[in-house]
Amino acid sequence: MTHQDHFDFIREPDLRRPLKPERVFFSLFAGEAGGPIVACRERLMREQRIFGSRIVEERLHLSLSFLGDFKRIPSKVPYGAGLAADRVAMPPFEVVLDHAVTFEGGRPGRYATVLLAKSDALHDLGGSLCRELGLQRMKAGALTVPHVTLFYSPRRIRPTRIKPIRLWIDRFYLIHSERGLSRYTMLGCWFLGGTPIAPVHAVTPPLAFGSMAA
Repeated sequence: MTHQDHFDFIREPDLRRPLKPERVFFSLFAGEAGGPIVACRERLMREQRIFGSRIVEERLHLSLSFLGDFKRIPSKVPYGAGLAADRVAMPPFEVVLDHAVTFEGGRPGRYATVLLAKSDALHDLGGSLCRELGLQRMKAGALTVPHVTLFYSPRRIRPTRIKPIRLWIDRFYLIHSERGLSRYTMLGCWFLGGTPIAPVHAVTPPLAFGSMAA
């Protein structure tokens, strides 16, 4: 495979990063709900006396489909993902976050505390993406327990019902995550009608997703 078949994101080794440091996934972002989500997180951590590593507001997201971790991202991955996303069509919908829990498993001393997401349409969107990715002969992780990760900590929280936080979803994103650097780059963005807002032509600079409606 030639050099042109990849997006070459790494010029020299970085000891902060894993062996496959480039992650690609479809996602939703918190947008205007970012502020209420952060306020909810701070209240939970204060009331339950939890210390941990917070997800910064502009990276609060809800993953739809995991496309893989790579040493370098093959160009066929964002290309095929873009073709699949172009075929997704459904009306905008609402997602409700109303429970905070800590997931079982994970690395010892680094447990993920999340807000669980409710929406039948959300599962429909995840299923549609997976079907279209399959038609492009791409392997993709299915949407199982939709959630927004708040922080990682050595202790679990008590499961807590929260005042519902509502997200209006009218678009979704293809994201390149630089693992170990806590940095996201948008590779593409589509309205739910299938219209690309930012088509996959080239890698764009990292964006402040918190300023974008999601």
